[in-house]
Amino acid sequence: MPAPAPYNPSTPGEVAYALATPADAPAVAALVARVWTRFFGHSVSADDLAEHLATSLHPDTIGAELARGDMAFVVATVARGGGDGEDGEDGGDGGDGGDTPADDDNNARSTHLVPAITVTPSPSPSPRPYGDEDSDATDAPDPASPLVVGVAQIVAGSAEPCLTHPDPVELRRLYVDQTQHGKGVADALVAHAAALAAERFAARALWLGVWEDNPRARRFYARLGFEDVGEHEFVVGGAVRRDVVMERALGALRA
Repeated sequence: MPAPAPYNPSTPGEVAYALATPADAPAVAALVARVWTRFFGHSVSADDLAEHLATSLHPDTIGAELARGDMAFVVATVARGGGDGEDGEDGGDGGDGGDTPADDDNNARSTHLVPAITVTPSPSPSPRPYGDEDSDATDAPDPASPLVVGVAQIVAGSAEPCLTHPDPVELRRLYVDQTQHGKGVADALVAHAAALAAERFAARALWLGVWEDNPRARRFYARLGFEDVGEHEFVVGGAVRRDVVMERALGALRA
């Protein structure tokens, strides 16, 4: 898989991948909040959901995480217009604690994560006026600015007792807008996240926690070679959910 090309706003529908910066916090937070609410909001009370959105998924929280040295985010972007994510239906199969992807299980794609990817900083101006409907921005979005349609977050120094591989890095969040389902965006985000984890944090394995009641996500990760190794709890306000912990080594990846 080649390194991500510079973002080309003149090519609607083409997905570009870049390392996110703190300036991307509003767009990343908006995407994550929409996906989480759509697919997991029913599993918690209205009060717990409101608290989760106002704390863990708030743009200020995401911005602080983007500035941390032990975390990194890869974003998938498309040119505005052409119906790619701007006017379409929001959503995806995502959730905190090993956030889950939003791709169609029936589409044929590579079953291997792809190493040797260099994720480059976004060439877009900072800050980028994404103009998401959930943001506080009052100005119209710059038509030349990219629209965030997917995100993957990795975290170094996070581990669980059940992990079996050395030097693991956590894949904490993975979200893809519903307009991009079935296009391999989730696969590409995981591949970029794996390569970035190896390059930046010398990772030799990826691990994640995925909600036990999200079979589609569990199938997705199993297809990429992740295996169940244990479980942990994921707390949202007063709600306690069980996540299945999955992991896979990075050393045996093939392009």
